[in-house]
Amino acid sequence: ELECPLIGKLLATCSADLTVKLWNFEGSHDCTKTLRGHEHNVSSVVFTPSGDHLVSASRDQTIRVWETTTGYCIKTLHGHSEWVRQVAVHPTAPMIASCSNDQTVRVWNLDTATELALLRGHDHVVECVAFAPERTCAVLSKYLPSQGEGGGAKDA
Repeated sequence: ELECPLIGKLLATCSADLTVKLWNFEGSHDCTKTLRGHEHNVSSVVFTPSGDHLVSASRDQTIRVWETTTGYCIKTLHGHSEWVRQVAVHPTAPMIASCSNDQTVRVWNLDTATELALLRGHDHVVECVAFAPERTCAVLSKYLPSQGEGGGAKDA
């Protein structure tokens, strides 16, 4: 799993070696920082829209928030009872979503590190999670019934 912010100067990678690495993606392509703190495989990494922070998920059941400039872990989020497979960062709000082997999706306030929602419904491991881009909502609203018409998407 890897993620490159729009800024294009850093590339982040994560590994079963328990680390997250930041790479200079301009010029030398050297590893500039190795972030340590997870106690098991790191399975997902994503930058916040500003590029100031990086969020990682791990088999150690935690989510960590890192400062990209210093490499310091500034928050550790606990809530999942099994491997956290992936994290996604909301494109405009200070929120992240995480999914896990515990068959849940959790939505978190990134500023306060508090859980906002617990979503259940999968019968097995939840592998991936993604927020729809803002534009997607505008496009879909043309095709979905309005809330007053019984609202919501129909199962395919």
